[in-house]
Amino acid sequence: MSETATSQTSPATSLKQLEALGEWGILAARRTADLFYLLANAIAGIFTFRRGAWFYLRQLTLQQIYFTAVQSVLMVAFVGAALGILTMLPLYAFRVSELDLLARVMNVVLFHQVTPLVIALVVIGRSGTAITAELGELQVNQTIETLITQGIEPHQFLVLPRLFGITLSLLLLTFWANAAAVIGAGVFSMIYHEIPFAVFALTTVEGLRSIDLLAGLSLVILFGIIITLVHASFGFHARSSLDIPRRLPQSFVISSALCVLMTVLVSAVLYA
Repeated sequence: MSETATSQTSPATSLKQLEALGEWGILAARRTADLFYLLANAIAGIFTFRRGAWFYLRQLTLQQIYFTAVQSVLMVAFVGAALGILTMLPLYAFRVSELDLLARVMNVVLFHQVTPLVIALVVIGRSGTAITAELGELQVNQTIETLITQGIEPHQFLVLPRLFGITLSLLLLTFWANAAAVIGAGVFSMIYHEIPFAVFALTTVEGLRSIDLLAGLSLVILFGIIITLVHASFGFHARSSLDIPRRLPQSFVISSALCVLMTVLVSAVLYA
């Protein structure tokens, strides 16, 4: 009886699994299309903004940079220095002391993978969720509908300056964190392994290749686009005030997962 029941329910279970997988695929395709539409519509504002609107764009971009980058300087410096020390610890534990190899590990593992991703997660937690909450409130309070009735495109008016601000902040914070990582790793190497700080820092910087810099720059820009679009999209789709807190962790998880996925893909292309 049990084998018969299993054979009878197995096709139904498989069908439900396929149906759930198909629904997930359709939802993912819709979300992806929505993000591309949001990006295209926001960037179109560069070509359609009037002269007076550029003042607003500049002001809101500077505000976003202040909130995202300036207010995070000390925390990012601490995180960067800690990452530099943590990168050196296992290498020295395994008796790796060749300076060129240490510098190469710093360049590949830290500068192009760990640091940009960690800084992206910091920005997601501080600014990404704030964007979702802010735009969600505007959506629930029907402020966005008011903008539309006044002939103002909300994607351009609200998303574009945040896109500029988040992306520029990520570039600044990643550079600052990398500098702090070099200082932290250099001081650690100088104290515990008697490697001159200037020699360590110079070797690390000289080991950077143009392709590495371009890849790191591209990755950080992609992070800025992903973070802004994902969190703005979740904010625009808020249905009520009670729906906003539920969307905050969802947007955090999705944007974080996409940043991790992008890091893996870029690293696979460069170093596979």
